[in-house]
Amino acid sequence: MADNLLHLRKLLRDELGNDDLASSNIDRIKELFKSYKSDKADWINYALFDPHKYTRNLVDDGNGKYNLIVLCWGVGHQSPIHDHANSHCVVKILEGELTETLYDWPKPDQSGLVKTSQVKLDQNEVTYMHDTIGLHRVANEGKQPAISLHMYSPPIKTCQTFIEGSGEARSSGNCVFYSINGRKQDHISTPLTTIKQHMGTSVDTIQLPCARNSIDTNAIPKSDHIPVPHKSDQLFRTGSGQSLISIEK
Repeated sequence: MADNLLHLRKLLRDELGNDDLASSNIDRIKELFKSYKSDKADWINYALFDPHKYTRNLVDDGNGKYNLIVLCWGVGHQSPIHDHANSHCVVKILEGELTETLYDWPKPDQSGLVKTSQVKLDQNEVTYMHDTIGLHRVANEGKQPAISLHMYSPPIKTCQTFIEGSGEARSSGNCVFYSINGRKQDHISTPLTTIKQHMGTSVDTIQLPCARNSIDTNAIPKSDHIPVPHKSDQLFRTGSGQSLISIEK
């Protein structure tokens, strides 16, 4: 059986050549995404889940000016409210359903973010996001896992996340891949007690970059370790965003 996702990857490379995705060809890229009908056999090898957070799984790094990623969302998983660092983002739902909530950029005279819309996206639906539209959050509010295909151009290395109640912006840290070409990346475990020593013994939550909003440290298994992507600088902060350290690997 033909791999139609592989065909889509070829079409994207042919369409962009050596260029970035630009406003002039957004509609064409969206049409290519719409023309691809999700087939589990095409993407199952890239669909790697984590029980604690959504995952970013690299499928294709394109021409170096965009990348194609499969995101896997367990039930209840959601992204922080975030921007896109001036990157164009085209999304297709491969399986399940996701809820996208849009927000205006924070304004100095506002006490929090203003929600502008919310939409449920079903299998094979396509959407587009850019900083000129605003900020958004993506969540799996359904009863089954969900999988989505994302194209970012240029690739996002870091972005800003936002607190809904205050509008405060924070750096996400490095956006890392859970897997590349279907191969899970090596992880190491960093002792939670070591992180708490840097951040204060009263720390109850740790925010992971480009992952779920926060993890309750009291729910960490007795091994007292949490996974940290190998060979990358990671940022950890309290749930309030007040304390910040960098752990270099």
